[in-house]
Amino acid sequence: MSCPLTFHLADDNQRLAAYRNVHEFWDGGRTLEDHLAWRSISPQHNRARWYVGCLDGEVVVSLGSYPVQLRVENKLLGGIMIGAVHTIPRERGNGFAPSLLGWVEGQEKSRQATLSMLFTDIGTEYYARFGYQECPSWEVHVETAGLQAGWQLQQVDAGENAEQLRGYYETSTNTDTDTLALVRDEDYWDYVFRKQPEDITFLAEDENGEPAGYIRVRCRESAWTIQDWGLANQSDDNLTAITLAVAVQAGQEGCPLLGGWMPRWSTGTQAIQFESRAGMNHTMVKSLDETQELSVPVLEAAQHLREIDHV
Repeated sequence: MSCPLTFHLADDNQRLAAYRNVHEFWDGGRTLEDHLAWRSISPQHNRARWYVGCLDGEVVVSLGSYPVQLRVENKLLGGIMIGAVHTIPRERGNGFAPSLLGWVEGQEKSRQATLSMLFTDIGTEYYARFGYQECPSWEVHVETAGLQAGWQLQQVDAGENAEQLRGYYETSTNTDTDTLALVRDEDYWDYVFRKQPEDITFLAEDENGEPAGYIRVRCRESAWTIQDWGLANQSDDNLTAITLAVAVQAGQEGCPLLGGWMPRWSTGTQAIQFESRAGMNHTMVKSLDETQELSVPVLEAAQHLREIDHV
């Protein structure tokens, strides 16, 4: 039986309809009117190609496809990140979302995408049925009270220090352990700065006063959340040092908790704990090239993706 849907790269009206539909899940505490206004000017949502499935002219299913460039086992590949997969309530259970997803994958393959990635909050079993593979996905948790740190942080303007941040990021992601990494060109860095302008960026100095890296956080009274980071010298000890430094900074600002996406590493301290992101933004990856399988090291390396890159 053929699918009754018609698929489209969304025009302006269809994109607005998709935004209206997803308000039920991703409203961010906004009214529908404010939600539509915010999404319409959001750097994040405007970066995506929005695809829709229509039934008798009505948008009933939609998703966003975000173009990215990836380095996989030292090869530069085109890829996509899939976000906001949504079907309106009365049409759920008809297979519309997987039908749209499969169609979008075909469209993006014609644009030279060879890898698709998503961050599922409904468990991994659903997307595994369509060829997506589960990746290790961790979140760090640190209680900030009573901590000490050897590294010092200095708050800076991210845009004014873009070149330095970019160098640290490239050093941190161009290592033997990162057999999968997101490549950020100048346009992508500009997008990162505009996406969450309220974030705070710190440059770090090590115990000897030498430049050591950067860390970017989203600050709330109840918790600070690590969004992005890069190191001059990628190592477990340095990951521990910069995490403790920002935890101490959070504690000094009256914030009791530090969290955020981080790879799991040997910390050498009980103060830094890890929790799986299973069931919440769990990373999954799919090769769009049927002749190319993803190795275990590639899947393992996905845990190094930064939360700022989440779609």
